[in-house]
Amino acid sequence: MKSVISIKNLYFNYGSRQVIKGITADINQGELYALFGPNGSGKTTLLKCITGLLKYKKGNIKVMDKEIKELSPKQLSKYISYVPQDHKLSFPFTVEEVVLMGRTPHLGGFLGPAKEDIEYANKAIKRIGIEDICHRCYTELSGGQRQLVLLARAIAQDTPIMVLDEPTSALDFKNQINVWRILKSLKEYNKTIITCTHDPNHVSWFCDSVVVIDDGYIIKQGITSEVMINEVLNSLYKDTCAISLYNGMNMVVPKNNVL
Repeated sequence: MKSVISIKNLYFNYGSRQVIKGITADINQGELYALFGPNGSGKTTLLKCITGLLKYKKGNIKVMDKEIKELSPKQLSKYISYVPQDHKLSFPFTVEEVVLMGRTPHLGGFLGPAKEDIEYANKAIKRIGIEDICHRCYTELSGGQRQLVLLARAIAQDTPIMVLDEPTSALDFKNQINVWRILKSLKEYNKTIITCTHDPNHVSWFCDSVVVIDDGYIIKQGITSEVMINEVLNSLYKDTCAISLYNGMNMVVPKNNVL
């Protein structure tokens, strides 16, 4: 498989505190990846290094065989779209306008959005199922609604790689499953999806591959079914949960001694 992101011996510090500690990983084209681990493990920091939001000093990251440090923000935005955990705008743009912002890397000069850009935005709105709020003001939406709008914006951006930080954290269960199904369906278009999560069931149910991070280190990576095992869960969460088979699916459930 072709690697679209290659991370080699990456380190990152916040001041004197080391958060990423020598991470090496390859992300292959057309797969749904999870960066999985407990809170504070370094997942979001790694995502922000991949998207160019944080500048690392040691190691390197290549996107489509190009060193991230050598790409301008506009160049990088044609390769990677990013969905943060939450995003607040001070100006009252409508949902339609926010989704259309995803087309910014493709706009030419001062001509503004073309018919094709508007069509991309409308298709993304329909794909996420937010037509009923498309004329509302983004600043008036709930956190969960804003998250769906940001996902639509990323789809409209039409990049080969999508990076998402806890994309379902603010959503109800129905919308969580809906978003994961949409992300999985994007593989049909040969897109690579990288999502940060601390929910082991979402990883087991939907992701092709997983990179498990704890305390800034990768402790295991590979095909999800081979990585999401009790040995790994025990190293992360001690004696609190275990994998159980239910209706042919692996589920992570609490152990009896914690109930």
